[in-house]
Amino acid sequence: MNKIVELLSSLTLTIFALVLPILSIIVGLYNEAFKKLSEQYQIEKMQTQENINGQLSKIKVDDSNIENIQNSLNKLKLLNKAATRKLNLLNPGKQFLKISISTGLSFIFFAAYFVIEELFSRVNVLQIPVSFAFAFCGLLALLYLVGYLLKLFNIVVEASNIQNQNRVNYESSVKELLTKISEGFGDSPYLKSVYISERCRS
Repeated sequence: MNKIVELLSSLTLTIFALVLPILSIIVGLYNEAFKKLSEQYQIEKMQTQENINGQLSKIKVDDSNIENIQNSLNKLKLLNKAATRKLNLLNPGKQFLKISISTGLSFIFFAAYFVIEELFSRVNVLQIPVSFAFAFCGLLALLYLVGYLLKLFNIVVEASNIQNQNRVNYESSVKELLTKISEGFGDSPYLKSVYISERCRS
């Protein structure tokens, strides 16, 4: 049991030491994509809230079709909560806070396990349940941390897709513009060389 807890506490510190630097780099790389995602989910949250208010007003006017309205309300509330969760995941302050708190709690509980093991090493009746409780709480905090990091990974994938799409759109616009310029100015050697080099680079 001691070996397992020792490995879990080492894993917690390793995750914390690796994740924060990597996360700060990712935020810098996908800054514009994160902003675009935030705007997208903010609009989605506002729209779903407006639709929820509209459905609630329908109930006040006519409650004959209340079952269908209630189903629509439940779906809209789920969409609203999902948008809110995504916005929280895109908030750097909340990212740092949740990662720090879950890591800190996990490490504290694992450290408390070893303290209890040392203090009550001769009193087995107290040692087993108390130390097990601290180890279990530490494991729960670690699992929460891993789950939260997986959600962040999904957000990074979304941001990466947006950034890739923006790059494709930009390259397509440049190609289209260069094609029009080349067609408009005829056989200009300079424009042809720019056009060819741009196509080769893409």
